[in-house]
Amino acid sequence: MSTGERLKARRVELGVTVAQLARTAGIAASTLYDLERGVSRSSRQMHRLCSALGLNPDWVETGNGARLANEKPRSNSLEIVYGGERITPESARLAAKIERLDASVREHIEAMVESLVQAAAKDRR
Repeated sequence: MSTGERLKARRVELGVTVAQLARTAGIAASTLYDLERGVSRSSRQMHRLCSALGLNPDWVETGNGARLANEKPRSNSLEIVYGGERITPESARLAAKIERLDASVREHIEAMVESLVQAAAKDRR
């Protein structure tokens, strides 16, 4: 398995799109696509992707060693990180579905979610 294939396999495993992962890692989607196809091998972008995917950069490059950056066993609920918060694959799949909706519908959903988050925060106080 090549470096790009290892990146793509993890992205698919997490259920995120090229656009979502690129946004999370702060790189262009075309750059990620090139990395997955083996057209590019930029180490700076590779480091960002490994971080976003929770992968050990050495494993991505060589296929040897621990696969995940965190050597402790992780739960079956794999995660990605966005904005410093962990996102489960289930949340990523939901986000992918929302991403396909019109912008105005996404804005309504975002407002509803924000209201729910605020209400939950009040309930915890």
